[in-house]
Amino acid sequence: ALSSLSTSFNLYSQVKDLGGQADSLTAMSDVHHRLAQFILAEDCLQDALPLYGEVQSTQGIANAQERLGRIYTQYGRHDEAQSALRSALSFYSECKDTLGMANSEHSLGELYIRQRRFLEAESVLDSALQRHRDIGDKRGEAITLQSLGSLYVNCGWLADAERPLELAVELYNELNDRLGEASCLHVQGTLFQRLDRLEDSERILKRVLHLQRTMGSRHGEAKALNRLGNVYR
Repeated sequence: ALSSLSTSFNLYSQVKDLGGQADSLTAMSDVHHRLAQFILAEDCLQDALPLYGEVQSTQGIANAQERLGRIYTQYGRHDEAQSALRSALSFYSECKDTLGMANSEHSLGELYIRQRRFLEAESVLDSALQRHRDIGDKRGEAITLQSLGSLYVNCGWLADAERPLELAVELYNELNDRLGEASCLHVQGTLFQRLDRLEDSERILKRVLHLQRTMGSRHGEAKALNRLGNVYR
């Protein structure tokens, strides 16, 4: 993939297509990100931004800033992450990209959770959830509901956590997304354990274990077994 994208970038460079160059760099950053090559991913995006600026591509700038925000969050560079994500949100709003706005708000929510700014996290996640619902994006809705449920569990707001997690599991099921379902059920199992509903926790975590084994995820299987062990203690 990187070889093809590099060739694409070079061809766009030869014909002086700045937008094409920027798009190739953004696509290359996505590949580097998936390979956990975050510095290379950041470099590609930093090179893409001025190119998008030259061709006045609001959408391109927004896409690059949103990606940079997620990278900075992973690095723990929180101030830079917040600046990039707020910039992305503003540009997505300018071009009326509801999905882009929702994704930026979700990324901001994850950043605020890391910073323990829980009320701000809840606010932007609620906004992202409504946007995903407005455009019928069920996968985005499921992911955001799971983030809200996880937030409530981490904050100790256990009574608020159950419903969003239930809804997320239903959506993952509907989408046949076993990975998402397993991840969300794991959070649900943790919630039930903290509520001292140990039979429910055991039932849910056995379901997680089955899903992880079906997918062949040894890491997921180990996490589920570890959580089950805590329930049995």
